[in-house]
Amino acid sequence: MQEEFAFKIENEKTMINEHCWLTTEGNRRNIYVNYAPFSCYQIGDKVNERFILASLSAANIARKTELSKTFGYHRNYITRLEDDLLKNGVAGMIESKRGPKDSWKVTPQIRKRITKLLEKSKPASYIMARIEKEFGVRITDTTVYNIKKITGITTEEKAPIIEQPVLELFDAEEKEEVQSPTFRTTKEISYAGEFLYYPAIENLGILSVFEKVYRRIKGRIYGFQETLLSLFFLTASHFKSIESFKGVVRKDFGILIGRKVAPAVKTLRRKLSWLASLKKGALLGIELAKLFVTRELYQVGVVYIDGHFKPYYGSKKVTKGYFTQRRLVHPGCTEYFINDYRGRPLFFMLVEACDSLTKVMPEIISDIRNIIGMRRFTIIFDRGGYSTTLFELLKREGVDFITYHRGWKKKYPLSKFKHKWTKFMGKRYSFLLYDTRVRLNKFGRIRTVIVMKGNHQTPIITSDLKRSAPLIAHLMFNRWGQENFFKYMTENYHLDSLCSYDSQKAEDRLVTNPLKKIMSKKIKTVKNQITELQIKLGSSVSENKTKIVNKKILKQLRQLENNLKKLKYRQRTIPKKVLLSQLKGGNNLEVLQLEKKVIIDTVKLCAYQSEQWLLQLLAKHYDNDNDIRQVLKIITQSKGSLSVKDNTITVSLNAPDIPQYRESAIGLCKELNQLKVKFPGSNLGIHYEIKEQMHTTGCEFRA
Repeated sequence: MQEEFAFKIENEKTMINEHCWLTTEGNRRNIYVNYAPFSCYQIGDKVNERFILASLSAANIARKTELSKTFGYHRNYITRLEDDLLKNGVAGMIESKRGPKDSWKVTPQIRKRITKLLEKSKPASYIMARIEKEFGVRITDTTVYNIKKITGITTEEKAPIIEQPVLELFDAEEKEEVQSPTFRTTKEISYAGEFLYYPAIENLGILSVFEKVYRRIKGRIYGFQETLLSLFFLTASHFKSIESFKGVVRKDFGILIGRKVAPAVKTLRRKLSWLASLKKGALLGIELAKLFVTRELYQVGVVYIDGHFKPYYGSKKVTKGYFTQRRLVHPGCTEYFINDYRGRPLFFMLVEACDSLTKVMPEIISDIRNIIGMRRFTIIFDRGGYSTTLFELLKREGVDFITYHRGWKKKYPLSKFKHKWTKFMGKRYSFLLYDTRVRLNKFGRIRTVIVMKGNHQTPIITSDLKRSAPLIAHLMFNRWGQENFFKYMTENYHLDSLCSYDSQKAEDRLVTNPLKKIMSKKIKTVKNQITELQIKLGSSVSENKTKIVNKKILKQLRQLENNLKKLKYRQRTIPKKVLLSQLKGGNNLEVLQLEKKVIIDTVKLCAYQSEQWLLQLLAKHYDNDNDIRQVLKIITQSKGSLSVKDNTITVSLNAPDIPQYRESAIGLCKELNQLKVKFPGSNLGIHYEIKEQMHTTGCEFRA
């Protein structure tokens, strides 16, 4: 019922518009239209009032906004009254009784059972499942909450304990195990091709690593395995985010993970929050990297490190970094990837946007040592990591590095360059280069390989004295393989998307003083002005201009030089570091909670590794590297049917239209069948086959 507002009546008359008004006499209201009585009703008679409102609006005597302003109802409410009048007549003005029309499904017996479970501090999800199982009645968490409020039962909500990584939905005395995988014969499912990933999951050991780090999360329907498989296939199916998972065909996707239907978005978010509360995302990435290295999926003698910025478009004030795509400073976070020379990711580190490569490099080196041991390796990075402080750190750690020389201006004559070549991964690479040594400020002499292409000279500095100069040059230029990885992951796995905008207040810490940077800019501006005046003075002397002009220039030079001295003195007095709370707006600064993003991106890397594993098998039957990824995508996104017989799940995929693709799919299925893979957590084997191509015969018509 809409709230009725008090009327403002002047001289016992209230104007609705120039043609219509109302008057109040005691408890009666009179409506007039063009000085003629239209209707009257007793104050409090809501049925007559609704009829008058609907009639005035339907007859176009008054606009809905005018009636809304005069009578105090919302204009949408008047629209509904008009519709009810046209459909049901005067009977439509009588509002029906609100609330439940039938008897309440929560009988005293059910209510007593809910109260008993609440007294045992059972969660709402458990109570809902128990009531449905015992009484066959579905209730909502709102019902449980209302009974809890009426009875006055208070339960303590226990937060997840980080020290104990097992989160359970049920207590030990009434624990219910997760249901075993269930499958049924179906004529066609939308995600049949995704079953091809199961051999990759088993051979790469992805599930075992997740179970080792997180143990098991109990659930009535969707336990640890179902949660992980849902996140994995959500990524492999190229859904942009968990929110976009709303568009999934839940029955078909449920078959893919061994359930009747797929989990809802709300369920996935809740499970992901549980995993994130354990704060083990970084450990998960390290353990996966160790497993992949032991299985020789990586060549760790040379690693590439580069940062990938992820923009944040929320309303909160968070730390900023440089967004290269837009070429501006933007809120967000930075993800540093460590790849091998083939562009395959070893692991990653997600940090605040303001953390530079120089700052996170010690932790990255520590993680690499944790993965590969104490063997010597070489790090390759872009100009963003150029720092003599970082070079000194790598030298102390016994790590070789290769990077570009920043700020190089010197040019060597063509006579010093020689053509040299190297062989790498079966291919020959030739360069015109000059191998020498140069001195870096605050570091000393260092090996420098200068590569010439056209008239441009590219200097590469390295602490590696064993590798040949052409090999050093090729390894440096091969860094673009990491950029290709970023591009592929962004386009196909939506690497830039943030799965959560959760944030927390930034800790008070020492940060770079922004006044130092502002003062440096002012000093640079004054220096440029001095240089321009010196050039102007020199040109005036050579052109024999008057002494008056020269005196003016000299006077300006002295003033600028005095300003320069004052600015330098002020710069020396400014501290390099200040507390974050001392900056303007520093107390309101927040940082993004990145644990969920770390877990999701780790799952994306697992999906990428599984795709690489399938590509190696497909390459035996399809030799065109230009579109082999597209062929695999066609096969894995194929629809098909499912049949279960004699403890074997037979996945029959629809055949691709192109004969070459069809033969490659058949070959891939034969390769996977030889592995004799079983569905995770069951004794059901998985067998793959391609349906026979249906040929249609054409009909010939003759006149």
